[in-house]
Amino acid sequence: MIKSAVIVALPALVLLTGCATAVRPDGPARAPATAVRPAPIACPSAVALQSEGPSTLETHRWPLDFEPVSGVYCMLTRTTSRTFVTAIPLSDVGPLVTALRQPSESGTPRACTAYGFVQPWIALADQDGHWTRVTFPVDRCSHPLRAATEAFRVSTRRR
Repeated sequence: MIKSAVIVALPALVLLTGCATAVRPDGPARAPATAVRPAPIACPSAVALQSEGPSTLETHRWPLDFEPVSGVYCMLTRTTSRTFVTAIPLSDVGPLVTALRQPSESGTPRACTAYGFVQPWIALADQDGHWTRVTFPVDRCSHPLRAATEAFRVSTRRR
């Protein structure tokens, strides 16, 4: 009976360890990078932007060798007669890139404030015009990190 328990437990242990997340000295392993696309940045249509939910984009990470130098915020604009997408160039993306590169917090939250947040549609581009969609890193309650929201607010200020 002990041999059969070991035979069952050993494959289960192998399966469980195969699903574990690797941990690097600087924190949890990065999530898989989002796709880097060729230029130019293309905002989605108003219909696509409205239908995108929070689960549409699972990660805010981009490849480690991708160095953004510019960006665009695609904002849904509504008037009484129509709905359209406005592309707003981001200014001084350096602080925003630094804030977006922060890792999301992990672990179980103690208590969370309930409030809604919709990830803005942000695309960052490198010097060659290749771009990727990014999202804010989040805290344990899945709320965006304050540094990221503040850097985004500053980068979208009209001059």
